[in-house]
Amino acid sequence: IVWAGTRECPSALTTLVTGLSDGLADAGLCGEGRAYVPHITLVRDAARAPAARAAASLTWRVRDFVLIESVAAVGGVRYEVRGRWPLRTL
Repeated sequence: IVWAGTRECPSALTTLVTGLSDGLADAGLCGEGRAYVPHITLVRDAARAPAARAAASLTWRVRDFVLIESVAAVGGVRYEVRGRWPLRTL
């Protein structure tokens, strides 16, 4: 998998992820045991890993978040949005 990520997770995103993880635990569900790393998957099943390099700074305004299910399909994976929630502006 080739992905692009960030060196630091914004504090508001860390707070959101912690709240979601706590909600899962309260419902008796287990989240992932690893630390959350915000990223975008660029390529799956890449033939080789590209050289790691720093990219230009990017500001990405986020208005909502979604729950997406990865569904196995002929020829790959299909992504289906299962829910969408707006975020408050601080």
